[in-house]
Amino acid sequence: MAAERIVDFQNWSTVEGEVRMGDVMPNNSKMAVMIRRIFPTQFKNSQYIGLQMGGELDGSVIVSAPRTFSVKCGESPVGSTEEDNGVASIISAENGDIVLHAPNGRIRIIAQDIDLVSKGDGTKTGYVNVSANGGMVGNVNNFKMECNGAASISGEKGIDLNTPGRALIECGSYKLDETVDLSVTNILESFQGNIGPFQFPKALAKLINSIS
Repeated sequence: MAAERIVDFQNWSTVEGEVRMGDVMPNNSKMAVMIRRIFPTQFKNSQYIGLQMGGELDGSVIVSAPRTFSVKCGESPVGSTEEDNGVASIISAENGDIVLHAPNGRIRIIAQDIDLVSKGDGTKTGYVNVSANGGMVGNVNNFKMECNGAASISGEKGIDLNTPGRALIECGSYKLDETVDLSVTNILESFQGNIGPFQFPKALAKLINSIS
C-alpha cells in the first residue's frame, strides 16, 4: 500500500491531551480525526479514539485503551416495562463476524439470563460450536436437551452416567454392543465376546489413531 500523505493537518492540544485531524499514524493508517491523551511513556500503547480514513480499515473507529475499556449504560433502557428489561446496549454487525479475543485472560458473560440463539439456514449455517482443549464443566439445577435429528455422545476413555435416583430410557429399539478392548496384546483374541467382523475394523482404526 502506498504511503499516506498529510494534506491538511490541524492540531489542538494542551499538555494533557490533543485533537489531531488529518494525521498519519506510524503504521501508515490515516486518521480523519483522533482524540489522544498525552502522557509519559508508562504504557506501550497510546490512549486514543480515531476515525480512520483510507486503507483496508477505511471507515473504521479505532479505540486504544492501555488499561481498561469500560462502557456503562442502561440506567433507563429502551422499551423497559415490568415484563421486559428493555435494551441497554447493541453491537450489530450488518455483515461479517464479531470477535471477542482475550488470549491471556478469560471471557466472562454474567447476566440474569443468557440466551445463545443461532439463526441460519439449518444446513450450512445455524450451528453453535463449542471447542475446548482443556475441559468443559457445567453446574446447573436442571439440564434438558432436545434435538429434531440424531443425538450422539462419544467418550474416548469412557462415559459415566451417575444418578442416585431413577434412570429412564425410552426408545423404539435398543442395542448394546459389548466388546473386549482391542490392544496390541490381545489383537489376535479380539473376536472374543460379541465383537464381530463389522466392529473389528472400527476398533482397529481406533487403536491405530490412539498410538499414532
